Amino acid sequence: MSGDPSSRTCVEQLKTNYSFNIGFYRQIVIATAGRKLFRTRTGMTGLGPSTLMSGDCVCVLFGGATPYVLRRVGRHFMFLGESYVYGIMHGESLEEGRKRNMVFDII
Repeated sequence: MSGDPSSRTCVEQLKTNYSFNIGFYRQIVIATAGRKLFRTRTGMTGLGPSTLMSGDCVCVLFGGATPYVLRRVGRHFMFLGESYVYGIMHGESLEEGRKRNMVFDII
C-alpha cells in the first residue's frame, strides 16, 4: 500500500514494516479481544471492557492495584471489569493528591 503513512491503519503499518512479527501481532489481537480503547475526562488513555460507555467510572478499589470500570445504576454501581489505564497501573493513583475516597455499592 502506498500513500501517506498516517492514513494507513495500525495493522497495515505493521505489515509494511520490515521487522513485522506475526507472533507479536497475534498477541496484540489476543490481548485486545473484547476490549475497547477509551480516554478519561482527565485525559488518561486506557483499554477496558467492550461494554464501556461514556460516563462509566474508572477506579482502583481499596486493597487493589488494578483499575476497574464501574457503571452507575441508580444509587448503585455495576461492575463491568478490569481495565488498563496508562499512568495508574503501578500505584500512581494512590499518590497523595490523586486519591479520592468513595464508597461503591456494587451490584
